[in-house]
Amino acid sequence: PFACNFCSKLFKKIRKRRADKVIEEIKYLKERYNIDIISFHDELFFLDKNLIYEFCQKIRPLKVGWYGMIRVDTADRATLEMFKKSGCLTIFFGVESGSERILKNMNKGTNPLKIEQALNNALEIGLPVDISLLLGYPGENKDSLQDTIDLLKRVGYPGIKFRYITPYPGSPLYDDCMKKGLIKNEEEYLESVGDGTGPYRPRINFTDFSDDELIDLVPVLVKKVLRNYLIYLL
Repeated sequence: PFACNFCSKLFKKIRKRRADKVIEEIKYLKERYNIDIISFHDELFFLDKNLIYEFCQKIRPLKVGWYGMIRVDTADRATLEMFKKSGCLTIFFGVESGSERILKNMNKGTNPLKIEQALNNALEIGLPVDISLLLGYPGENKDSLQDTIDLLKRVGYPGIKFRYITPYPGSPLYDDCMKKGLIKNEEEYLESVGDGTGPYRPRINFTDFSDDELIDLVPVLVKKVLRNYLIYLL
């Protein structure tokens, strides 16, 4: 239901599963295979507040640790505290950037203040966080990268998972690339992007950085962020 320019999707609406059905499946896995941790890869499972509350109440007695994803603008402190009490081990936020300008370009629907509040709320209650950071979105430059580094520094978090922005079919960014002729051979391009979990090198350079400069940015950014995090810990 959101409109991020880089997100690949086929439908504008979501289909919600009943909490009872999900709990029933978890019980089966626990009884049959003795699982003690489960990971939810549904990006929107924790969007509905009523479903969140019901799920947290029903999974807590099962004593199963879990990992899930939530948008920063829906992750209020009370919800995150409820997550932790119900067995949440880590919560994932799609931060993408600490630059307000880049977030607007992405049509992300969030801003650095909301991101900072969500990360601070989770860390203050002792709930570990995992985040996604996208590198090289159209308009990315040294200033926007510094904004991301500064945000992580203020929060005190080692956000080291920088991934290069990749246009995927079903996203406005992909359609734009096709219209502008940035993707020369569509079949060859699609084969090169793999299953969507990477990539570890840029497919299309949307920035004023040279290709080599863009590739070299990741280790440089990781080093800066880790340095800030070590200072924060000290």
